[in-house]
This record gives sequence, structure tokens and C-alpha cells, in this order.
Amino acid sequence: MRRASKGAKNYAQSAFNSAIIIFIAASLGTIFGYLFRLVLARNLTQEEFGLFYAVLAFFSLFAIFQNLGLNQALVKKIAELNAKGRAKEIPGLFRIILSFQTLSSFVASAIFFFAADIIATAFFHAPEAAPVIRVLTLFFFLSTLYGILLSVLQGYQHLAAYAGWELARWIAFFIFLVIGLAVTGRHDPLIPAWSYIAGFTLLMIPLLVFTRSRLPKIFAIPARYDMAIAKGALVFGLSIMLSSVANAIMGFTDTLMLSYFSTIIHVAYYNVSIPITKAFLGFAVAISTVMLPLSSEMKARKANESLRKGIGTLYLYVLAVSLPLAFLFITYAPLILFVLFGRDYIA
Repeated sequence: MRRASKGAKNYAQSAFNSAIIIFIAASLGTIFGYLFRLVLARNLTQEEFGLFYAVLAFFSLFAIFQNLGLNQALVKKIAELNAKGRAKEIPGLFRIILSFQTLSSFVASAIFFFAADIIATAFFHAPEAAPVIRVLTLFFFLSTLYGILLSVLQGYQHLAAYAGWELARWIAFFIFLVIGLAVTGRHDPLIPAWSYIAGFTLLMIPLLVFTRSRLPKIFAIPARYDMAIAKGALVFGLSIMLSSVANAIMGFTDTLMLSYFSTIIHVAYYNVSIPITKAFLGFAVAISTVMLPLSSEMKARKANESLRKGIGTLYLYVLAVSLPLAFLFITYAPLILFVLFGRDYIA
């Protein structure tokens, strides 16, 4: 019993240390995300600001159905197969998921690109949304490979690298936004859309090179493709997708409903407020990022008791970090909005 308790503490401590790294990187990423929104809010009209985030929410919602939860399934299966000594089966699963996601992303992107005018008029009630939809279609397609490579790093528990590349993404978006506004002198929703494309384009090749250098075996030609493993990944992915749909209802459909039933200005108000309130969830998200591969490994090793006690300890950590932030945001909401985005957004 004492050994199990010690193992639980070790797992919890390991998870907590990794979560701290991810939380710090995510917090820095959040800062650059806020700076991105702050620069946009200062340089675009409220209608233009709201239009960009309305279209972005549209694509974020469809991304859930596009990947069918297979990124999370890949994370789980990599950790699981490694723990069971079946690492040779990972490259086959990787190629199956990569091929499926690339094909489905291409088909969906083609539909969005050619139907942009219809979507802009029928859903957003704004014909000027069509160019933004077309540009973000490219972002939708490019993000597929980027997300899969990050899942590989997470699955092999290279969590510092995972956190670093996530942070690099937000830094790149912000830098290209500032460059775009300064060079073009144009202040319209296409500038942030193109900054997303430029950010992914800049990081894609270095991320691919980094992953190949750290994990060359996953790119090896597989001896065979185990469809049973792929089927298991799909079943797990679908269950993840269903929970992601519930999260999307809170995270994206609210913006889409505001776009359809209200005005773009209300979308602007909402999209400076909701990211601030989500900030106090950052540590919980960091914990979940660590626990997906770690818990899969522990289940495969049948360390169920250590897993149960470790998760109990982590709940206390999450509560201790999150509650003070929640009270802070509730108490000083007007001041936070004023400092970050200006008086116009306090409403």
C-alpha cells in the first residue's frame, strides 16, 4: 500500500511538473493571443473585428468534425503501444490517420473555398466575409498536419517540445499580424487571416524537421498496417469528438449564433470577453494535456491504483490554482477590459 501511495505521488509529481511547463508556455501563448486581439481591436472597427472572429469560430467548429478526434486517439495509442512493447505498430497507425485527415481536410477545404460567397451571404449576412472565408480555408487545411505532428510529440511525451511549438504558433501569428498591418497599411479582416497562414507556413517545415530528428521511427515504412488498431483509434476518436462537440457548443456556437441572430458588433464584444474568462482554465487544460498520454501508459501497465490517487492529488492542484484567478476576474472585469481593449469594449 505504501509503495502504491509512493507511486501515485511520483506520477502526480511528474504530471504536475510537466503541467507547469505546459502552463507557462500556454500562459505566454495566451499573452500573445491577447496581444493579437488587442492590436486588432485598436486597428479594426468593431464590425471588422467581429467579422474575423465570427469566421474563425465557423472553421474552429468544423475542425472538430474534420478530425473525428483522431489526434487525441493518436496520442493515446502511441503511449499505449509504447507501454506494451508494440512500438513497431505506431508508424502504420500514424500513416493511416495522416492520410485520412489530409483527404478529409482537402475535401472540406475545397467545399468551403468554392462556397464562400454563399456562406458569407446566407450565414454571416455579410458579403465581405467571403474573402476572409477563402483565406481561412487555407489555414484550415494547413493546420491539419501541424496538429498531427503536435499529437505525435504529445503521445511520446515530449511535452516541453509540444509546449514550445504551441507557443511558437501564437508568437508567429502575432509577429505576422504586426508586420502585415505595418507593411500594407490596410486595416481589414484579411490581415489577421493572412497572418495565420504565414505563421503556419513559417513553422511547418521546422516542426517537420524537428519531429523527424527526434522521432525518426514514426516516419519509417511500416511492415504492415494493423486495421484493428486503426479501428480502435477511430472508435476512441469518435467518443472524444462527441465530448468535443459539447465543448464546441460552449466555445464556438455561441459566436456563430451571435453572428446569425445578432450583429457583428456583439460578436466583437463577446470575443474580447470570453478568452479572458477562459484563462483561469489554463492550468486544468495543461493537466489534461499531460494526463492523456500518461494515463494511457499507466492503464497499459495496469497501475490503476497509482493513477486513481494521482488524479485525486492533481484535482487539488487545479482547484488551488484556478479559484483565485476566477475571483480575480469576477471582481475586476471592467478594469481588465479597459486596460486590454479600451473603453469601447467595457459594454
